[in-house]
Amino acid sequence: MMEHCQGTDEKYRRFWISSVIDPVAELEEGYGLPNARVIRTLSGGMFAAPLLVETDGRRLVLRPHSFRNTSGSFQFQSEVIGHAAAAGHPCPRVLRRLDGTWGRRVGHVFWALYEYVDGATMSWTAWADAKRTPAGRLETVAGMAANLHDLFRRWETIPAGSALRTALPPIQFRHLAACARHAIGAANAAAAEQDRLPKTVGALADPAIPDAWGRLVEEAQGLGGRRLPRQIVHGDLSPVNLVWTSHRPEPYWIDWDCVHVGHRLYDALGDVLLRVDSSEAADARVDPDEICRYVEAYSGASNDPLGVQERACVAMFLVARQLEDLRQRCAVVATLPAERDAEYANLIRMRLSLIEQLRQYSPWKGGTAPWM
Repeated sequence: MMEHCQGTDEKYRRFWISSVIDPVAELEEGYGLPNARVIRTLSGGMFAAPLLVETDGRRLVLRPHSFRNTSGSFQFQSEVIGHAAAAGHPCPRVLRRLDGTWGRRVGHVFWALYEYVDGATMSWTAWADAKRTPAGRLETVAGMAANLHDLFRRWETIPAGSALRTALPPIQFRHLAACARHAIGAANAAAAEQDRLPKTVGALADPAIPDAWGRLVEEAQGLGGRRLPRQIVHGDLSPVNLVWTSHRPEPYWIDWDCVHVGHRLYDALGDVLLRVDSSEAADARVDPDEICRYVEAYSGASNDPLGVQERACVAMFLVARQLEDLRQRCAVVATLPAERDAEYANLIRMRLSLIEQLRQYSPWKGGTAPWM
């Protein structure tokens, strides 16, 4: 787990050092799985990387959780995943330990064991190409999101443990002002890394960031976004959390750490539409036709098609996702390797450019949108 301990943040280093476990002992003693071994650390995870392990030829994923890091909060996550999987939604389930628990807390994280999906996520470049295919993967993901939300909307009693701290992703519109304050404070705090990450810190000092948060709070109040119905949602829909395999056309959904009670359309839009690779960040453009395709595919697949009020919030939700990405980047600045300084700065500027481009599609102050 020491690959997480980069940068200058000693507190973060102590956080992970105190949370290390022996993976082989965990599998053999905690789960009764013999002949265990670690194959490699898997890619992905802005905050914590999972381990690919094997026991008697069966591959599994041992994963640390720093968001839902108590038995009660993680039980909510595991029960939601199990509910989705039982209904046919492709997602790797959490396995119980010998004592019947869903995992165990070590230090500051909660370790849990998952089924492994033998497939691959798409790079941002590959996803950009896949989205352009008519009636293809973009519509597939939209339809899956609609079906998953339909399933969770029928869940009359939400299990205990659904609350997620406002300092964590994603933005919770019920607590939007608190999220804004946290984000602006985090951007200001990044100045401590000026000598090591001058480009990233410079990008985060752009006054457009607090301005965009202020406009988001105002727009959410004006459009009534906070009053939309809430339900269980995945919380982090993105190409990096979709695993495509050779044996089925739909991807498996992974990384449910942000599962919570929120707005379905904000969840469905996620980071599916606008993001490009950091090498192409300067050329990122809002494609209204692509947004229309996705929104219509989602609405057409849902048992409860999108109404006028939700459609009016599309641009606002997309802006919110850009701001959430900036907030997440602030959270890892202290541990960001110096060699990624230019990459992060490019992505920050990309998000700000997309926010500016999205203004024309918001009906809050006279904008028009083709998906209305």
